[in-house]
Amino acid sequence: MTQVERIQPERPVPPIALAAAYGDLLICTVVPEEPDGTIRPGSIEEQAERAFANLGELLRRLGSSLERVLHVTVYLADIEDRAGMTGVWERVFGPDYPARATVQVGLAHPDMRIELTVMAARG
Repeated sequence: MTQVERIQPERPVPPIALAAAYGDLLICTVVPEEPDGTIRPGSIEEQAERAFANLGELLRRLGSSLERVLHVTVYLADIEDRAGMTGVWERVFGPDYPARATVQVGLAHPDMRIELTVMAARG
């Protein structure tokens, strides 16, 4: 039987896994965290760029890539940011977009405008 693999973050965070893998399926969550661990206030475009850069880095570490993303749930603090996020989405994924759901939610950090939950294939 295939085991569930849980990937822990490098820095202490709330008691959650950074990602989980089951065979070749990855599920991970990323935020627009800077390399020093901070969330900097900024536009939705700036935070989306940071979140997608973090996603690309995480996927590479786990043996995947942005090209292997199957589905993204985009959590926005303000649904009015959808257009700005979509502009970044188009640059990141090009014309071969994964499936997506976009919802407005209250996010865990007051300066955070976006969070992503992603399903991707490894290999």
